[in-house]
Amino acid sequence: MILAIDTMKVIYIAVGCIGGAAVLAVLTLLIASYLAFRMIIKGNHGKSIGNDEKLLTQVMGPDYEDWLKFILEATPEYEKLEKIPVTVTTFDNLKLQGEFVASDTESTKTIICMHGYRSAPKNEFARMVPFMRRAGFNLLFVNHRAHGPSEGKYIGFGTLDHKDTIKWIEAVEKLVPGGDIFLYGMSMGAATVMNACGLDNLPSSVKGAVQDCGFTSPWDVISFQVKRLFRFSSFPLVNLINLFCKVFAKYSLKKPTTTESVSMSSVPILFIHGDNDLFVPTYMSEVNYRACTAPKRKLIVDNAGHAMSYYKNPELYEETFLSFLEQCAGNADQVTFDELLTADYHTDEDKDYEHTGD
Repeated sequence: MILAIDTMKVIYIAVGCIGGAAVLAVLTLLIASYLAFRMIIKGNHGKSIGNDEKLLTQVMGPDYEDWLKFILEATPEYEKLEKIPVTVTTFDNLKLQGEFVASDTESTKTIICMHGYRSAPKNEFARMVPFMRRAGFNLLFVNHRAHGPSEGKYIGFGTLDHKDTIKWIEAVEKLVPGGDIFLYGMSMGAATVMNACGLDNLPSSVKGAVQDCGFTSPWDVISFQVKRLFRFSSFPLVNLINLFCKVFAKYSLKKPTTTESVSMSSVPILFIHGDNDLFVPTYMSEVNYRACTAPKRKLIVDNAGHAMSYYKNPELYEETFLSFLEQCAGNADQVTFDELLTADYHTDEDKDYEHTGD
């Protein structure tokens, strides 16, 4: 009898230990997921990705030091540009700040430039400003929500930001009435651009779009990095990050996908990507290019890491970029959009890919 009681005690203790360990494991996972959510989604207005050397190494690859020097050399001239402050109010009542820079010559053509994740306009576009202005384009540099001087607690990852794009377009329409507008985004800004292209209410003043190294969805790029950097499955960590994102930031990491958005695009899109991108894999642009039903063109730049296509081949980048926008504006006759549907500079081997549904 005593032996039976002792055995039951051991069983109860064992069950209690196992249950306690399970509860502790769940709590640890929840805390880790919440901290990951804050690290990934919560804005940090005082810090850009350009200030984090370790992160740059992981994102940009071995060429990051030369790339960074390439960018920094152009920032003094960028800072000297005469800029007109632009403020818009979002659908959820945030004040976003941007800056308008006029073309070298009087122009009615404007490019809205949208920076990437935890970055800033000067980090992405300082090098491109001279050729775009010489070509006769006004420029509007956007600061996304939770970036720079713009308000916002949580980063929108292109999901909230693409709705803000309508406000930026309306601001340009006031500054340059009757003009042509083009959307241009890098990384998260590229995702913003692609999602905006699928909006039913995209103004007719938008004539074309350029996306450089954009992802298929926040879910996909976060899952990719979890697997690449930590070598374990995205489940359940990314699922829980998505749950916290829905609760606190009020959007899903899964929807909309840029793949769905470009399949409904009403404007031509130029897809640009480096073939050595360690942050947003090149196949994401391949997937979106195939899904796009609008007139399109694709440029895959050899040996270019994340957001480094211009650095690796500026001449080809400028030529492709400007000829595409001129075609969108109806000012070029050397290439028809029927030809643009199949005119690729470089095509990687097709890769099977299936987005994880909601």
